[in-house]
Amino acid sequence: MNLVMFDNVSCLNELQNVDRMTQNSPYPIQSLEINPSFLLRVDMLAPVAYQGEGFIPLVDFPRLSTESTPVGSRDGFDCQIRSWHHDDRPLMDVRIRGRMAVACQRCLDPLGLELEIHKTYVFLKTDDEADQFPMDRDDKEAMVASTHFNLLEAIEDEILLALPHAPKHPVGLCQLREMEADLEQPNPFKVLKNLKK
Repeated sequence: MNLVMFDNVSCLNELQNVDRMTQNSPYPIQSLEINPSFLLRVDMLAPVAYQGEGFIPLVDFPRLSTESTPVGSRDGFDCQIRSWHHDDRPLMDVRIRGRMAVACQRCLDPLGLELEIHKTYVFLKTDDEADQFPMDRDDKEAMVASTHFNLLEAIEDEILLALPHAPKHPVGLCQLREMEADLEQPNPFKVLKNLKK
């Protein structure tokens, strides 16, 4: 799979809008390195607008790594992050695209998944404000702003939520293996019939 960052037209238009908001911000633009050590503690109370993009290998996501079978060197996620302020409130646009393999629930062989996720975090001052944030917006999520926001964990949460509950190969691809397995196993009734002889 060729991991080209967010190349379709609608994504590009949305990114241009976010770029405009970031560039028109009175806050200075600060580069955000897409590296686990930097993403573990992002200061969302700082008067800056963050921008960054890069690749995070699957091995840097501990919970995702346990879901994956196996973990390949090309498995991981491209991330693109932009933040800006609106009404003195920080917002962060997070776009995630990548691939990983999980176990098929039918045949247990690896099943490749390609995921694309877009989320906007709205950072609020208190837990009460976050609790009152409208829950009917799938694309926006309320977070409590802090000086040590764990963005790496938030990205991993979004990917985990995007995984299918019971991933399976298309029926035809697994059925062949099931039929082969059935052919290899002796019929228990034939075994009993032979024992009677």
